[in-house]
Amino acid sequence: MGVRFVLALGVRGQSIRQSLLVGLYGTCSDFSSAKRILEFARFADQVSWNSLVVSCARNGLHRDVLSLFAEMRLRELEMDVPFCFECCCV
Repeated sequence: MGVRFVLALGVRGQSIRQSLLVGLYGTCSDFSSAKRILEFARFADQVSWNSLVVSCARNGLHRDVLSLFAEMRLRELEMDVPFCFECCCV
């Protein structure tokens, strides 16, 4: 219910709230909901994707991190250098 409820409230186009939700779901290890936020978002930006990548890295999902990096490249989004270091050090 959580993702549908939030998307119904019109959070789709608002980057800050979107990034916070992705980070929140990632912190709670609910990666499928975090990924759904990005899939249904009108403008999934670099910050939102970085939140998901770092959450996966912190939880030891290294293959998912590599998959997300590849997907970011397809969407022509770049990874922030500090986030890259954090992902590598986890």
